[in-house]
Amino acid sequence: MARSRTALKTDALERARAARLHLDAERESRDRSIETAAAAYFTANDKRADLLEQIRAIEAEMGASVEALRSLGEPAGRIAQLLRIDRKDVRRYQRDEE
Repeated sequence: MARSRTALKTDALERARAARLHLDAERESRDRSIETAAAAYFTANDKRADLLEQIRAIEAEMGASVEALRSLGEPAGRIAQLLRIDRKDVRRYQRDEE
């Protein structure tokens, strides 16, 4: 027996709805993965910013130590030898302190 047009249309709508729900579920899963990856980046970036701030503070302490040696009359070459750093680093710390 042939199905009525209404039954065919209802069946087609149900299949379309099921297909859309399947695609929506895949999209939702992908969107969650995208959000998770983005959140991981933001978390790492925040950690990086904290570490860079700590590095700046430590380098300021190092620069203050170099400046203390300079104020004691130590020449740049001797400071470099004493601290086992390049002379360019001695100069960089001096510039940073200015």
